[in-house]
Amino acid sequence: MATPLVAGSVALLREHFMENRGVTPKPSLFAGASDIGVSYYDQGLRPGRSK
Repeated sequence: MATPLVAGSVALLREHFMENRGVTPKPSLFAGASDIGVSYYDQGLRPGRSK
């Protein structure tokens, strides 16, 4: 039952960002992200193959 709670919380945060700050949250998330140093291949993922 956590999914509806998280979805509702994200919707409220998105509405707050759009109405009160005039920005979309996606660029803010990308700007605040940091590289954890794990490559695509180190995670066991390969192009064209699904787990």
